[in-house]
Amino acid sequence: MDTEQIEKLMKLFEESSLTEMDLEEGNLKIHFSKNQTNAIPVEETEENRNTIRSNMVGVFYRAPAEDDDPFVEPGSSVRKGDVLGIIESMKMMQEILSPKDCIIDEILIGNGETVEYDQPLFAVHEVQE
Repeated sequence: MDTEQIEKLMKLFEESSLTEMDLEEGNLKIHFSKNQTNAIPVEETEENRNTIRSNMVGVFYRAPAEDDDPFVEPGSSVRKGDVLGIIESMKMMQEILSPKDCIIDEILIGNGETVEYDQPLFAVHEVQE
């Protein structure tokens, strides 16, 4: 595979919805990965609704502290960048931020439950302007 072919693959990868891709040809191995921010991917599910998914493994918390109100409830209208919850992993707290303006339809994980990478956390629908 020559440089021109690799550049074409890079361009196709950047234009796709993929976040990671591995390629092998002979002894050449290429790994493509898009730089992701704190925003969590929003994807269509079988039920034809959007979900916000976990970007890491850890323990999910709905509120900043045990006695505080949850960040969001079903029916909450959120803006891009609003905090939806927190995932604790290895004593580090990672805020779950809304990737876009949306309304929370359902919270799919309980407070204090362990979450896996790419596990759906919230069912949402986009705000129509």
